[in-house]
Amino acid sequence: MSISPGYYRLPEPTQSSSKGKIIIAAVILGTIAIGYIIASPFLALYHLQNSIAKKDAEGIRECVNFPALRESVKEQIGGLMTRQMAAEPQNGFAALGGMFANAMADRMVDSMVTPQLFINASQGDQANDKGPLSAFANDAVNPNFHFNFDSTDRMTVTFDVATSPKLIWRRTGLTTWMLTSIVLPIPEK
Repeated sequence: MSISPGYYRLPEPTQSSSKGKIIIAAVILGTIAIGYIIASPFLALYHLQNSIAKKDAEGIRECVNFPALRESVKEQIGGLMTRQMAAEPQNGFAALGGMFANAMADRMVDSMVTPQLFINASQGDQANDKGPLSAFANDAVNPNFHFNFDSTDRMTVTFDVATSPKLIWRRTGLTTWMLTSIVLPIPEK
């Protein structure tokens, strides 16, 4: 075989070099997939944070399981009402009023737990200018919230402010995380 100047012919690939390239490609793809799985809860939080900041109701719906969230809030409010009724002396009218109040609270939760609630909670009011989720939505550079993985498919996000709710996220599938519960800062008394 003669080689002309300036031209070099690479040797034909062998079976072992092709297998090596396939193995290297598989390792790289596997590493990227595992990295995405590990990063998925943080990407979901980032997506919710940006959706709240942009006041994007559809983006919030993609991150929040609203039926599960409503049930969680209803359970907490129902528990609070039950504790308050148990602490007071019982009479027939109080029990009847408690049943009506519980039914009314359920309807209020259904109408209020919407994407707009997240937008409003991040904005606060005129007197305070900070809502319970303001650190989550507006402080992207230095967030005041912490992550705790309770299991492989459950994550709790807590805030530095004691009056802020805890956000419970659950994995649905391999890489999809959704907000399914909010633990309200309801006093135990």
